Amino acid sequence: MQLGRAEAIDSVGREVHRADGSRLPYDQLLIATGSQPLQPPILGIGSAGVLSCWTLADARAIAARVATGTRVLQMGAGFIGCIIIEALAERGAKLTVVEMGNRMVPRMMDEVAGETIRRWCLDQGVDSGTGPSRRMEGAAACQPDAPQRSLSGPQPRRCALMQITFKLFASLSDCLPPAARSRNALALDVADGSTVAEVIDAWTLPPRLVHLVLVNGEFVPPESRSARRLKPGDALAIWPPIAGG
Repeated sequence: MQLGRAEAIDSVGREVHRADGSRLPYDQLLIATGSQPLQPPILGIGSAGVLSCWTLADARAIAARVATGTRVLQMGAGFIGCIIIEALAERGAKLTVVEMGNRMVPRMMDEVAGETIRRWCLDQGVDSGTGPSRRMEGAAACQPDAPQRSLSGPQPRRCALMQITFKLFASLSDCLPPAARSRNALALDVADGSTVAEVIDAWTLPPRLVHLVLVNGEFVPPESRSARRLKPGDALAIWPPIAGG
């Protein structure tokens, strides 16, 4: 391993130019500059009690908040998610897991293996569910005045949900889940009465890439996005600047 800062890549000469003036030749080049977890567009996703598990610091922050009996809702049951499930179960958390796919670890396991993992979760006292029906069951079970228990304690609960169609085009389509990219669209559950700006902010889209915004084919200018409220069944479509436009 060599440490240093890369300043340029010569793809013709197959060399990386470093800040100290040296050059590193290569046969094949992998650029691995890191990434960050994709957060779903849910209002309140940035609250203090909502944590991602992406780094060692994240894991330690979660461990510091979880003790026997702590109620935890985990979104996602992929490969890494299942490791987190096991760790939280060992700490005695009262854990509920929601996976948007139709089985546990949907990208790696078939239905038989996914069911085996689900049964293991049940044996550990973990309440787990998969697919859109489970998400809607959770929403239907909400009571508007009931408190929501998060890792940081009781918080007001906003339970009324509505479904919209969320569309991202051109380079923004990479922000969609892989299964939705071919059609550039995703059926999305958001809080009832959400504004265009709230959905955009919750999806953490880079502001410089949010250029053309349409609701049901009608252009929504930047100054109107905070006031334009969405209705059930609306289609929110977003394009980045294309060819400088």
